[in-house]
Amino acid sequence: MRWKEVSRGYSDRVLALSSKSPREILGVSVDSTSEQVKSAYLRLVKTYHPDKSDPFMVKHNEEILKIVNVAYKKIMEGELK
Repeated sequence: MRWKEVSRGYSDRVLALSSKSPREILGVSVDSTSEQVKSAYLRLVKTYHPDKSDPFMVKHNEEILKIVNVAYKKIMEGELK
């Protein structure tokens, strides 16, 4: 099977994910505890870690992890205040 314009399909997915709120990105509710947030974050890191992914998906997973890391930082900084 030949792939045509593969990068376009994945860039749309990254763009859609980046437009969500931090809690939507991690998949946690507003009343979730910091332990639940951390658990969701670690689950996503394990899923999208570039070292454990197919070489074809490395760039995509790096972009997803950047978004996940920013979302996690925003949530945790908000809870510390």
